[in-house]
Amino acid sequence: MNKTEKKSEKKTKHENIEPEIKHMKMCPQCQAVLYDGNETCPLCHCVPEDLSAEDEARVTKEFGAVAPYPDAKKKYRAVKIVLRIALFVLILAAVAMLIVNYTVTPTIKWSFIAIAGEAYAYIMLYYWLKNDSGFAAKVALQIFSTAALVYAVDMLTGNYGWALQWAIPGIILLGDGFVFLLMMMNRSRWHSYLLLLILMGVCSIALAGFFIAGHLEHKLVAMICIAVTGIYILATVIFGQAKISTELKRRFHV
Repeated sequence: MNKTEKKSEKKTKHENIEPEIKHMKMCPQCQAVLYDGNETCPLCHCVPEDLSAEDEARVTKEFGAVAPYPDAKKKYRAVKIVLRIALFVLILAAVAMLIVNYTVTPTIKWSFIAIAGEAYAYIMLYYWLKNDSGFAAKVALQIFSTAALVYAVDMLTGNYGWALQWAIPGIILLGDGFVFLLMMMNRSRWHSYLLLLILMGVCSIALAGFFIAGHLEHKLVAMICIAVTGIYILATVIFGQAKISTELKRRFHV
């Protein structure tokens, strides 16, 4: 066998080898199938999740060696339209509120607070639609930014303390309930919301610090918030210890 025939034989063998699939994963955000073991999705940078053996077999049977990526441009075109419509509506509402404010109640500048709330709502909408971070990260930002906005409004309107004593504990409780709802709706990957639950715990610890320092005149809501969050975290750690350990290793490599 001459050299040309040997090269041809090697080339034929190489072409007949099916690409080896290792660590097949799927992005929970954009549903892209990843074959190369990436730690983040190349489309949205979300942390992908391992597919079960059944899902791997289904994806391989449906797409073969290479699964197509979803059409990302279609999503972004729809996002632009939604954002433009929202901006148009909010501007009209802001102008209407200014007119009503200066016509009916010129001594109370309530329209500026309302417009600030509109701006906050648009910024959050923009972030939710344009940013490709994970759902849990978006919820965390929403909770923290809402708490900050409520506290700022309290400071600017007389510093009566209602934000720290009532509103912010209520926001944390609402966040606990939302995390619980997400875990129940996505029981197969509830552990992906672990970081969000940890952030709720950090907020409760900060609230406990204000409680111990004596900065809370009305303590009932704060005590309920701290107790509920603590029990929630304790139950999650006890009943989901193995998955929590795996999730922390996957995200932080610890």
